[in-house]
Amino acid sequence: MHWIGLDIGGANIKLADERGTAIQHAFPLWQQPALLAAELEGLLEGLDSSAGLAVTMTGELADCFPDKLAGVEHIVRAAEQAAGQRLLQFYSVAGNWHTTADCCDDSSLASSLAASNWHGLARFASRFQPADSQLLIDVGSTTVDIIPIAEGSPAARGQTDTERLAAGELVYCGVRRTPLATLVDELPWQGGSIPIARERFATTHDVYLLTGEISEEISDLDTADGCPATIGAAADRLARMVCACPSEVARSAALDMARAVAARQRSLVASALRQVLASMSQAPQSVIVAGEGSFLAQQALEDIGCQATVLCLKEQLGPDLAAVATALAMATLASEEVLTCQ
Repeated sequence: MHWIGLDIGGANIKLADERGTAIQHAFPLWQQPALLAAELEGLLEGLDSSAGLAVTMTGELADCFPDKLAGVEHIVRAAEQAAGQRLLQFYSVAGNWHTTADCCDDSSLASSLAASNWHGLARFASRFQPADSQLLIDVGSTTVDIIPIAEGSPAARGQTDTERLAAGELVYCGVRRTPLATLVDELPWQGGSIPIARERFATTHDVYLLTGEISEEISDLDTADGCPATIGAAADRLARMVCACPSEVARSAALDMARAVAARQRSLVASALRQVLASMSQAPQSVIVAGEGSFLAQQALEDIGCQATVLCLKEQLGPDLAAVATALAMATLASEEVLTCQ
C-alpha cells in the first residue's frame, strides 16, 4: 500500500512519500490551531487519494493547548478530518501504530504519540549505515535530537521530551528559530564585548545566513522582524541585538557577532554529545547526521574528536527529501509495518 507521511510540528508541517514527494510548509500552529485541519487538507490536495496517512507529531507542546494531551487530541482530530476516507495511522514512541479510535479511547496511549518523530527517524536512518552501535544527530530549525541506536533500534534513555532534555538527547536550540538572547549574554563589540538586548531581535537563522551555512531566500519572511532572509537583513537584525542602528554596525562586525553565537551553539551541542556518548555501553561505530543543520552536527563531532564513520542523510536522500526525513520515515515504516500490526 502507498503511504504519505506527515510530521505535524508547532511551526512546520512536513509531508513526504516514497515516490519522491517532499513538502515542508510553515504553519504557526500556536497562533491558529483551529486552521490545522484545513491546512492539512490543502497539503493533501492533488495527492493520491488512495494513499494512507502515517502521522507523527511534535506540535502538541504548542502553548495554545493547556497541556500536551490536549494538543495530541487536537492534532489527532485535525488529521482525522483531513484524512477523509484515507486509512489513518499514528506512530507512538514505542514504535507502534494506532488508529484514531485507539488514541482517543486511551489517554495513556495518546500521550505516547507526543514527540514521537525522533524514534521513527532513528529506526529509518539506521538502515543507511547498519552497525551494532550507532548515533543519530538530527539538527532542525528548533531542536537537536541525539539518539543512540543499538542493533537498529533506538536506545535512548529518555522517552518524553522532558526525560530526553535531562539525558542530553534533546537540545532545545536549532538553526533557524532559536532567539539569540537564549544562547549568549554578550557579543563582540569594538575590540571588547557588550551585553545584548534580551529581545527576539534576531535568531540563529540570521547567524547562519551571515556565516554562509544557510542560503539567502528573499521570499522567506519568517524572520524575527518579518524582513527577508538575506545576508543584509540578517546583519541589520544582529545590530539590534546591541541596540545599534544598522548603519552603526559594519558587515564584518555583524559576522563576528554571528560567529560568536555559532561557537556557543556548537559548544552546547558538543556538550550534549559528550553526555550521551558517556551513557552508551558501546561507542558508536557510525554516526548519521540529519536535518538542515547537519553542518552543526558535523562541527560538534569534530570538536569532540569523534572517530566513528559519519554519514549525512542529505547525501543519501537528496536535499528535498532529507529536509522532510521524519515524514519520509513515517511513510516508509508504515509501508513495511502497518498491515502486520492490524
